[in-house]
Amino acid sequence: PYASAQMVWNLGDKTKFTANDIVLPELAVKSYVQYGVGVQKRWGENITAYGQAMIRNGGVDGVGLQLGFSYAF
Repeated sequence: PYASAQMVWNLGDKTKFTANDIVLPELAVKSYVQYGVGVQKRWGENITAYGQAMIRNGGVDGVGLQLGFSYAF
């Protein structure tokens, strides 16, 4: 098990997005923080899997769930 906290700072959050000369302000993403917990399991030398749940607050709100698997040759 592990805990994680991150601050995501978007350098392009002041960028103006346009399409056919129409400004689209909702495409800019403001900076946000995310924190959560996860678990990682290793089988032998080559196989690793993990799952985590991260809560996001600030420019992006919500919960992110991730599952991952890697195999080293």
